[in-house]
Amino acid sequence: MFDLNQKVVCTDDRFPPGINDVFNALPKKGSIYTVRDIVPAQDWKLKGTCAVMMTELVNRPNQHGIEPGFQCYRFREPTKEEMKLKKAESVSA
Repeated sequence: MFDLNQKVVCTDDRFPPGINDVFNALPKKGSIYTVRDIVPAQDWKLKGTCAVMMTELVNRPNQHGIEPGFQCYRFREPTKEEMKLKKAESVSA
């Protein structure tokens, strides 16, 4: 599991058709994000799980007033090399 403010990298950005009806901001494979929250959730089959929300991705609330998050399996800790690249990109930007 992840911790708040932890950096993670997206490993799976394959989403089902129609996902833009639920999410307006989606993670991109290989991009690094910061965990802003970890919440109880349900997957598409209504099975209990947890979801993470990212500082860099803010989605509109659903009909219950809850912002949808992303399943944890879509992310992992970035390698040292990935973090170095991220830092180099932000310096050159």
